[in-house]
Amino acid sequence: MSSLRDAVDIKNKASTPSSFQPHVLDAFLSAYSAADLRSVDRVIASRVLAGLPRASIVNRVELKPDCARVLSSWRGDVAVVSSNWSQTSVASALIDIARARHAAGLPFAVHANELEFDATDVSTGNLVLPFQTPHDKAVWIHKHRRAHPSNAVAFVGDGVNDLPALLAADVGIVLNTSESSIFKVAAHVGLSIADSPRLSKAADACQPTLYQASTWQDVDTVLRVATRQP
Repeated sequence: MSSLRDAVDIKNKASTPSSFQPHVLDAFLSAYSAADLRSVDRVIASRVLAGLPRASIVNRVELKPDCARVLSSWRGDVAVVSSNWSQTSVASALIDIARARHAAGLPFAVHANELEFDATDVSTGNLVLPFQTPHDKAVWIHKHRRAHPSNAVAFVGDGVNDLPALLAADVGIVLNTSESSIFKVAAHVGLSIADSPRLSKAADACQPTLYQASTWQDVDTVLRVATRQP
């Protein structure tokens, strides 16, 4: 974790820049990714995840208020892009949303890393990792945009590792509080995170602007303003 701590120390000592500095963000995320990848390598080498039946990974977490309503009813494509280690776990947590969208004829997909399973659906201890670094989510957005050139892309994220995807999207929405680490890193690299009511003014800026949402109701509001939906 030393490289990640070094990046944090550098960030804390430096003054806040006045405009977006992508090279500073890239340097921070490189250290962040290196530490995370070393953790993944240790998990795979230890085989601590070996021997898990797929059925045991089902996850029925309680979603944040309004999350299911917003994602179930949004008329455009909805895809969840996650660096979680188990696509099975993420998909099972969102099963009610998937069913609601399927019943309404609306597209829904989950893209995440996954445990490797053998022919009997028992984990081998290895991981299949399409999303190894923060930039991999941004790559997914670029591919999606090329496949659907007429559609605008919005991305909702809550962590520092979501910043490249938030910047790659046409509308980047930060679902977190202003005290969170993503706001501190954004301020350091010169990224503006605007309050939702100032969306129209912030969108005129000459540098990248992200939008803050404290709740999923806020997310819904930003999406509707950005796409001019009632």
